[in-house]
Amino acid sequence: MKYFTDQVRLINGQFDALVVPIFPSDRIEQHSINTRLNETENENLHVDVCKDARQNHHLRLFVNLAVVQRIWHTCHSLEHVLKTSLNLLDEDFLRKSTPGRICHDLNFAVFKGFAERGREGQPKHIVFFEPSEVWGVNSRKVSHQIFFGRKAVSTEHAIANDSMTNQSSHYYESVNRYRNKLPRPIQAQYPFGRAPPELRAAGGI
Repeated sequence: MKYFTDQVRLINGQFDALVVPIFPSDRIEQHSINTRLNETENENLHVDVCKDARQNHHLRLFVNLAVVQRIWHTCHSLEHVLKTSLNLLDEDFLRKSTPGRICHDLNFAVFKGFAERGREGQPKHIVFFEPSEVWGVNSRKVSHQIFFGRKAVSTEHAIANDSMTNQSSHYYESVNRYRNKLPRPIQAQYPFGRAPPELRAAGGI
C-alpha cells in the first residue's frame, strides 16, 4: 500500500509541475488532483457544474495513464446552449438561481441526463487521447462525455478570478450575459401600477 501511495504522490507531483509553466499567470487558491482508476464507459453528455455558488475559475488538465486510448465525445459550448436553449427553463428560476444551478438544470433540459446517455440526439465530435497524452479543457464551458477510459489523473485547481487573462470568459459571466437579455417583468417595466389599462384588466399587473 505504501508503494501505491508513493507512486500516486510521484505522479501528482509531476503533473502539478506542468501547471505553472503552462499557466504562469493563474494564481491557484486551492489545489485539487483527482486520480481515477475505474473503467468508465458511455458517461452522460454534460458540462461540469456546481449547484452551489462556487465562483472560482477551475483549471482542468488531464493525463491518460492507461495503455489504451481514452475516448471522449464533445458537443456544444456553454455559450451555444445558453443562446439556443435558455428558454427551456422557467423565467422566474433563471432570475433567482445561481449560474451553477442554471447550468445544472440546462444539462438535463438539453442533454437529458444519465438515463438518456447516447440517445440525447446531439451532434458530437470524437476525440482519442493516446497513452500519456496531456490535454486541457474548460469543462464548465465545453459539453463532453467519457465514451471509454481507464486510468487517468486530472486537476481541478481553483483559480483566483482576478488572475484570469480574460475574466469575461468565466462561466458566471456567460450565464449572466444571457439571462440579462430576458425581457423585464411587467412590474419592472411599469412601476407603481402605471401599466396600460388593458394589461391591468387582463391581470398582467
